[in-house]
Amino acid sequence: MTNRSETLWDKSNISLLNYQKFINKKADKYQLTIIDLFYISNFKGGNSTINESEELINKKLLKYSEQMREIDSDFGSTHLKELSNESLNSLCRQAKDILKNGDENDFAIDGFKSSFIATLLHVYFPNLLPILDRRLLINLGLVEGSDLNNARQVKNIGEFYERLIRKFYDIQVQSDKSIREIDREFFIIQLPDWATKPNNSKNDE
Repeated sequence: MTNRSETLWDKSNISLLNYQKFINKKADKYQLTIIDLFYISNFKGGNSTINESEELINKKLLKYSEQMREIDSDFGSTHLKELSNESLNSLCRQAKDILKNGDENDFAIDGFKSSFIATLLHVYFPNLLPILDRRLLINLGLVEGSDLNNARQVKNIGEFYERLIRKFYDIQVQSDKSIREIDREFFIIQLPDWATKPNNSKNDE
């Protein structure tokens, strides 16, 4: 019988595939607009909304587009498991730099923080970068009770992105599974008690 987390993953995957189809129709795939953010927000769900003017958002997204073009230039269609240690270090630096945009006044977009930015990166680089998600961080053993707040969120979730990338890298090298296969495998695992009780739990940003 399919459990709730499996159903949630399968449904959200439809949203992800819809967004990928939208990207494939773009004349310039790296020209980001507010529409891209709507697709990400739909995929992530929850209560977060994009709360800035379209004109301002599109202006801020120019920085994101520039950085994503750099990742494409440096890695192209390379798979995560194919990277050397030096290339893996470079990828982690670039990915974290993009996440930092969410905390900088010039580029921060209200309602579009670390886990959303990481999802954007995954959709554009599905074989290279994983989605930053609380269930993955918990079930992969990358966070513990002290990393969770009373609202069941991961505190400063963006700080765990490099650990997640490197964990996916290790799993891929050992198992030859795709990023999406690893994502589903660990997303659908039942969360441990310490991660679900009010005093010790969490969700994404």
